[in-house]
Amino acid sequence: MIKILSSKRLFYLSLIILGYFGFLYLNAKVLKWNSLFLQFIVELFTILLLVGQVGLLVIAAIHWKKDKFSIKTYAFWALLILLLNSFWTIGLWVMSRI
Repeated sequence: MIKILSSKRLFYLSLIILGYFGFLYLNAKVLKWNSLFLQFIVELFTILLLVGQVGLLVIAAIHWKKDKFSIKTYAFWALLILLLNSFWTIGLWVMSRI
């Protein structure tokens, strides 16, 4: 899987995940759309993307290590995006439970 997934694809997948969770946050706080179709999409993809985010985070760390920890690579930026997004989603989940 790691050989199939290039650093550039990893970066674009991390942007897609960031956009999805950003849209969920925007919808919860500002837009407040409450359609049945949107709820179906959210239920269908949220758990899948949370697990995928953790998997992509590990793959990004492996790619970044293979690139000798250079910050000029797509792997570093994918790792940074996924790491910040992980803290953001987990932090919002914890804050909603308090």
